[in-house]
Amino acid sequence: MKTVYLYGKLGKRFGRKWSLNADSAVEVFAAIEANKEGFLEYLARSQRDGVEYAVLNKSPINISSKKELKNHMISESMVEIKDKKQEMHIVPAPQGNAAVIMTVLFVGGTTAGGLTLVGKIVVAVAVSFVVGAIMKALFKPPERKTPTTTKSYLLKGTANRQSQGVAVPLGYGRLKIGATNISQHKISKRKSIPGKDHVLESYTEIEFLDLLSEGPIAGLCDQNGNIADGGDYLKRNFGGRTRKKRSSSDLREGIFLNNVPVVNTPISEAEVGTANYILNENGEQPVIKKGEEKDTLIISDFNCFVIEHGVLLYGAGPYTNNEENAEHRDSASSAKKNGAKIAAHFVANKNVNKIRIEMNTSLSIQNDDGSNQGNNVQFVILMEKDYVEHNVLSSSSGCTVSFDDTLGAIKTDESNKFIVTGLCTSLYAFDIVINFERPKISSRGITFKLIKLSNEYDPSVKGALGGIGRDRSLKLSSVAEYIEEPLLYPHSAIVKLKFDSKNFSNLPDRSYHAKLKKVLIPSNYDPISKHYDGPWNGLFKGQSDSFSSIHSIDDEDKHWTDNPAWVFYDLLSNARYGVGKYGLYEEYIDKWQLYKISKYCDELVRTDYEIETSSNSPVNFTSEVDSSSKSDSFSITIDQSSYSSDDFIKDFGTGDQFKGKKIAFFVPSRSQDIAALTGANKSEAILQLQLRAVQLSGEIKIEQRDIVSSNPNKNGGGTLIVSGPDLSGLSSSFQEGDSIKTIGGCAVQINHAIVEPRFSSNLYITDESEALQLINNMASIFRGIVTFYNGKIMAIQDSYKNPIQLFNNSNVSVDGFAYSGVSKDQKITSSIVRYNNKDDSFKPATVQEEDKNAIRTFGFKEKETLGFGITSSSQARRLAKWVLYTTQLETETVSFETSAEASYLYPGSIFEISDEMRVGKSKSGRILDIKFYTKTYEFEQSGGNRVPKGSFDIYSPYILLDKHMLDEPFVSMVELTVCTGLTNSTEQKLNLRAPFERASLDQDAEIESVSVPQVIKFECSIGYNSDIVKKGPQGQSVIASDFYLKIPFEISLSDNTFSIFNHGFVDGDRIRFTTEGSLPSGISMGRRGSTAYYIKSSTKHTFKISSSAAGDEVNVSSHGLDTLGNDGGLHYICPEDEEKTKEALTKVMIGSSWSAKGLMAAKTEEELEQVLVDKLDLMSNEDSDQFKGWEISSWLGWLRPFSNDWGYATQLGWVYLGELKKSSGDDGFWFYTASSTGTPSSGWIWTNDSLKETYWFFYSLYSESNTASGWVIPYYDDRLSLIEFFVYDSDLTKQIGDSYILNDNKYIIVQKSSSIQGYFIRSHLLMNQVVGVPRSNLTNSSPSDLGGLSLNQRRETLTESGYYKEINIDSFDYLNAASSLQAKESIRINLSETHAEIIKDGQEVFIEGVTDSSGDFDDYVNVVYVYDNVDKRWTTSVDPWALIKINDYQFELVNSSPLVSKLNSSNITSYGKISFTPPPSSEAERVLEGQLFRTMSVKEKSQNRYEIVGLEYNQSKFDAVDKQTVVRQPVMPIPPQADMRIPEAPDTLILTDLTI
Repeated sequence: MKTVYLYGKLGKRFGRKWSLNADSAVEVFAAIEANKEGFLEYLARSQRDGVEYAVLNKSPINISSKKELKNHMISESMVEIKDKKQEMHIVPAPQGNAAVIMTVLFVGGTTAGGLTLVGKIVVAVAVSFVVGAIMKALFKPPERKTPTTTKSYLLKGTANRQSQGVAVPLGYGRLKIGATNISQHKISKRKSIPGKDHVLESYTEIEFLDLLSEGPIAGLCDQNGNIADGGDYLKRNFGGRTRKKRSSSDLREGIFLNNVPVVNTPISEAEVGTANYILNENGEQPVIKKGEEKDTLIISDFNCFVIEHGVLLYGAGPYTNNEENAEHRDSASSAKKNGAKIAAHFVANKNVNKIRIEMNTSLSIQNDDGSNQGNNVQFVILMEKDYVEHNVLSSSSGCTVSFDDTLGAIKTDESNKFIVTGLCTSLYAFDIVINFERPKISSRGITFKLIKLSNEYDPSVKGALGGIGRDRSLKLSSVAEYIEEPLLYPHSAIVKLKFDSKNFSNLPDRSYHAKLKKVLIPSNYDPISKHYDGPWNGLFKGQSDSFSSIHSIDDEDKHWTDNPAWVFYDLLSNARYGVGKYGLYEEYIDKWQLYKISKYCDELVRTDYEIETSSNSPVNFTSEVDSSSKSDSFSITIDQSSYSSDDFIKDFGTGDQFKGKKIAFFVPSRSQDIAALTGANKSEAILQLQLRAVQLSGEIKIEQRDIVSSNPNKNGGGTLIVSGPDLSGLSSSFQEGDSIKTIGGCAVQINHAIVEPRFSSNLYITDESEALQLINNMASIFRGIVTFYNGKIMAIQDSYKNPIQLFNNSNVSVDGFAYSGVSKDQKITSSIVRYNNKDDSFKPATVQEEDKNAIRTFGFKEKETLGFGITSSSQARRLAKWVLYTTQLETETVSFETSAEASYLYPGSIFEISDEMRVGKSKSGRILDIKFYTKTYEFEQSGGNRVPKGSFDIYSPYILLDKHMLDEPFVSMVELTVCTGLTNSTEQKLNLRAPFERASLDQDAEIESVSVPQVIKFECSIGYNSDIVKKGPQGQSVIASDFYLKIPFEISLSDNTFSIFNHGFVDGDRIRFTTEGSLPSGISMGRRGSTAYYIKSSTKHTFKISSSAAGDEVNVSSHGLDTLGNDGGLHYICPEDEEKTKEALTKVMIGSSWSAKGLMAAKTEEELEQVLVDKLDLMSNEDSDQFKGWEISSWLGWLRPFSNDWGYATQLGWVYLGELKKSSGDDGFWFYTASSTGTPSSGWIWTNDSLKETYWFFYSLYSESNTASGWVIPYYDDRLSLIEFFVYDSDLTKQIGDSYILNDNKYIIVQKSSSIQGYFIRSHLLMNQVVGVPRSNLTNSSPSDLGGLSLNQRRETLTESGYYKEINIDSFDYLNAASSLQAKESIRINLSETHAEIIKDGQEVFIEGVTDSSGDFDDYVNVVYVYDNVDKRWTTSVDPWALIKINDYQFELVNSSPLVSKLNSSNITSYGKISFTPPPSSEAERVLEGQLFRTMSVKEKSQNRYEIVGLEYNQSKFDAVDKQTVVRQPVMPIPPQADMRIPEAPDTLILTDLTI
């Protein structure tokens, strides 16, 4: 190789340093011109401007004398001689630094005789263009004859460039992709023209081998996504006519040239697609090799690599050393010596033993009469091998030369030169094929040199040497190098495509519509229908057992899928191109978490497109399948008399017209067992399901399958055959004879998708990427992050999660929690996602989502996101919403240091923080003690006195807390969260259990339990007990008691199934529900105790519920609401059985962290109002120093009052006293006790001044037995403490020590009375041996009225206080099952839109004042209060109605189906009102709770010391993204800040009148 240096402006323009395989000066100049066209022209122009050049073989910087300069100059006689020097310098004259430069070799000149060899070439080229144009303009020929013209059929344009060493593309999903060309075989052929053998025309055939992707792939596909693997056609008879019918999609339907398919996908499978292109005259079809491991197809016997040259060959000058005026030089050396240009091609690949040289020529001579005739051009091809130069036609070269010309236009002669003869006014292409032996010195390679022997014409003259009217140009177009081996191309998907220049004037852009990489998928997974058949056994398809490696699975057992979870697994595990290549074994990948993610990805969601049916809504269908057999396809029936055959054909096609198109099924969940119904009842139930399916009301399960064929009926409707698993496993299916019947709605996705998987991945990776970056990008498709946890790589998805750990100020470092947020100008208010739109030929597109309210507040702040792997506009829009909501809702980060508790965390896990700086110092801490049993005493009657009979231990657990909480007390039931170690599942357990799993939901629960929360939640009450033996170090006596275990659950609305890992319930167990917001519709928080729900259909991790022991399952129709009214929220079950709560409490350890959440009364410093002092009848407290803040009420006992109208009484707990201020005398007054069971509307108690020490009436008439009268007698001790109650109750089946529920608070029975029926009960906090004394004698009668008023009248006195709510009803509506949220016939009440009350979902109300003039509807809906003189109790005629909230003014009555017929036959003249009693509230009340964060990093700083960084977590965004709901956010006041100042008033103000 020779290093060439260009100096001055020459070097700046053409490159200062060249490394060329050239020996002489001529070869150097030719090589630079070949690579930088215009080089010689620039030299000639420079010479005209007075710039001369010298050629030196030593750097001019190192030349110090004229003699040395002369010795290193290259003279004219030396320009063709090999120069052994490794350097060459082309230097402008001034840099030569000597006047003698003008006497040495220079490039250019002004006279022909004085030109150097290279100068003559430059002038010849320049003058040929300029003078030729002038002569043509001046010369006027005589009358012309029509000349012979030829056409050029050559392909114009540049073929796709080929590169060696590039990454093999890797594609997943379905895309239209470009390709990497790995072989380009181009052949020039002469076109035969009858009767004109001298006329030369040619055309080009070109064959591409295009590499699509790593294999195996599914194949090319048509526009519907069907695999195009054929193109074979069968003849069928259609209506007496014989037409073509294709047996499979044509491969050409997946090939696009210039973005147009070669063959259109036909509308009907009965048709053949119309062709847009004819690829070639030979009819050769494309061939695909899918890259399967066992594929032995040899797609080509050689590999061809084309190097484009496009070099025009120049011959010698016409006059130089040409005394005989010969047209051609007789040898290559003569041509070179006299200025012929050498075109060279170097073969470096030692495996190449054949080249195909494509050359172009144009030959013609114009006669004086205007006709033209042929011409000829001569050239030689030399080969330099092993330092020896040969003519390829000589026998010594060892070459075999051939060319394709049967008509004799190309010949060779005895002097081993090529002669091309003929007439071609346009370029004529021909090929010279040379087979050669490889060089002995492989590192040297072989150089082929092409030299034109024909002299150049003088463009200024006519004649044999003149160029006027003559043309014999010669051009080296390209050289193709061949490796003649039948290459297998293993693991590579390749398409062979052949076309010719007869049908294409330019090389077309090629692209391919393909379903790409096939990957490993679970053994129970159908990737087409996105259906999982039962639980997964942990094996992949093709994997024989758990001991077999995934790398032993054959390619034929791999399947195409666009599920990003399994694409992600392939990238991790593949040992050829994935991370597995670098030693990541399959055992180090958590496949079970990916399985959970894959199911979430495959859940079908609605898109933004409308349903494409005649009615723009789903069409009812019925499917019946044999319950004893399984099939890969099934039929559905569209049988509607009003649904014409024309509509059927429009919506569902006919025959194979819609084959391969997706059909969406909308299947409603059923609320009753249809199989058990008969006659009209069954018909009505089916009709209601059909209506719900059409209206898409209630809970709808979405499924998707592929159409196989459709068959319309003449009288309307028809049948369809669809592929994939049948629908018999869905909740609306029922047994009918030997068949399973499914009812629902369906619609074909004709032009666009109306449903789609939540996430899909369609990506094409063409460049090498860092593994971590690529797998993180891949995980972003399903909103995931990648982490290494428990020795495995696992993906964590941003989706619904419960917190798994609790942190408060007691289990973090003394520095506490450090928070940081984002500034106002960083709030994103507009989100843009860029993606490739599959509905628009995969062209780039964008979607945008904006938050208009945020824009008004924060301004317009845009963020652009790349939708990696996204081709759906709906998926891109969901991503845009997710980005927007995430940046809007999750803006705060937290960091802190902690100890071993951090070991449970991993990136993506959720934890809760209860920071005393935010929620108060009394709301979190450490547990000081826990006790399970309390000694209590049994009492008996002796001589008219009650005396202790004996003692016994009762189970009455309490937890001693480390905080004084009475300054800011909780006035409701409290959610107590306690840190504790809980057992969880592991991947090893999952693998062992997988083959034996019976239910998918059970397996899902076990996978979820791998990250089981390390906290237990209880519903309890917080109180004060001065009698406890062990107190805190600062004398703390605050305890948590009345525990109910709270267990979060997940619910599947499609089949009303609840999921809890290892719940331990069996059929018949009783549970109740509680929530922070509103329970799912259909579930009532009021069902507890004797009315609690029953467990049924239980499995290890799942169950259903019913209202009675043998009743139907409860139909749940929503996911409920959170505290802000967003869909979802956290909901809990509480076991009625104490044993489960006992078991949970045994796991609580002394020293565990805790936090409390609930309604809290804020501390105030105001004095207690005098009116309350009088009403409470406060007495002097001799122990005021010991019990600071405590007062003694003559009738409430020991009481700690607060100026916010709340107080704490030792026997009653938290008491609201606000109503006492509004009453006078015997008119009576109400007070309220906070419930310990989470039902806040049942705590009102009435008494008056004369009865307050003897009788209290509990407004809640629904105790654990329904036999209590509501009247109780308070008992006191000698210190005026309220000790116990006597409850009038005619049911004496309970025993001493049993619990008794009064006002939804739990008490213990210490004595029962038979003569005067009832029980003596005490709070578990006051189980000492002191005997209670009544203020009046115990009698067998209790008051029959409440201060002279009936219960109904007395209750209305709460109306004035605002605690007894009444709202007028505007109307009742009948709802069929399709319209009802309960999925069964129901009644809806429409309330007056003038009301301003907040009514929660699940609120229990009474209905009053309805008047039905013609029926008995009012008798069944109205409540009537009756006093029973025998049982001495008030009763109601009907139970309260539970409401399901539709909106603020419309509600459904739960279980109102029995009244539907009565409503339909009624004549209502007055609609009455609803009434309910919510709990009291005051402005001082507030809810302070912990905050949830997502773990971003866990860093171990030292032994047992960790640093945690978390990001705020808000789960309400998920439904907002998927279901297009609105996210409600809490409105929090901005606390005073240190830098807040009052702004100064403006001193200048200009007002402009804008009045029109």
